[in-house]
Amino acid sequence: MNSTAIKARATRRLKICALVCLGLLGLFTIGLFLDSYQVRRQRVSPLIPDALVSPMSQQYLLHAVVSSIMLVIAVGIYLLKRYWWTILLVAFTLVGNRYLNW
Repeated sequence: MNSTAIKARATRRLKICALVCLGLLGLFTIGLFLDSYQVRRQRVSPLIPDALVSPMSQQYLLHAVVSSIMLVIAVGIYLLKRYWWTILLVAFTLVGNRYLNW
């Protein structure tokens, strides 16, 4: 096998990995929006005031907005064919959303 075939295969694998990461971030972002909606709808009760429900829903909404902005940036980086940077940005976003509680 010559070096161009090896490089082409490595680039193809890296591109697929970047697409999988973008898909995961997209699903994670959609899940956060749905979580925000679910919290707002399930906690509606005459006994629970909206002042208590709103901060619970805001946390999910803030994470969803940050994730969607990072998703748009990651797609832009992917379109520039910077696959490693895309994977790193998606990984930092997913780890940051998991362990940072704003």
